[in-house]
Amino acid sequence: MGAMTTYDHFKLLQTEGRFEVKVDGSCISNCGKGPNVWVTERIYNGVSPDDVSLFSAILEIEVGGPSEPPLILAAVEAYVGLISADSQRLPPPSAYDDIIDVLKTSKFTYALASALISRAECQSQTSLDLALEDSLAATSCCPSHPRGYRVLSEIYQAGARTKDAIEALKKHYDNHPELPKTKLKNEISELT
Repeated sequence: MGAMTTYDHFKLLQTEGRFEVKVDGSCISNCGKGPNVWVTERIYNGVSPDDVSLFSAILEIEVGGPSEPPLILAAVEAYVGLISADSQRLPPPSAYDDIIDVLKTSKFTYALASALISRAECQSQTSLDLALEDSLAATSCCPSHPRGYRVLSEIYQAGARTKDAIEALKKHYDNHPELPKTKLKNEISELT
């Protein structure tokens, strides 16, 4: 697996205030011996989620406690596999069920929200009610998730709930202060 896939795994498992994961476009250490991951102030070489023991040990060092159960790591592995599959078609919503059930038992709200959002996108093709339920659960457990309110807005739009769609869109922009406010105004005018 490449550095970005390894990064995706760590990003899903990071807990606020406990550790931070960064990826830089260049080689950060021991080029050719990667993926290399910089977690907080340490650099780890040859980190691959395929090696659950190494991956788990790094998490244990960084969070200062027992490492996550392999079942949670496997759920994250399955989730990243689903979202990185080379397919033009979305997987069935049920593909996320076991992953979400496992992540609900963990402290990793970002990972849970990510899986709920992905399932909501799949469900929006067949059931707006189920998609809305997952989107609301995602924004509830992780309000700062970068995709949460954007997807919620899209689901409200699909259900012709314009006022709710605009409110979700505003929250999305609140979470992304780097986005120009003129873009928000343009998106709102398109909805009304």
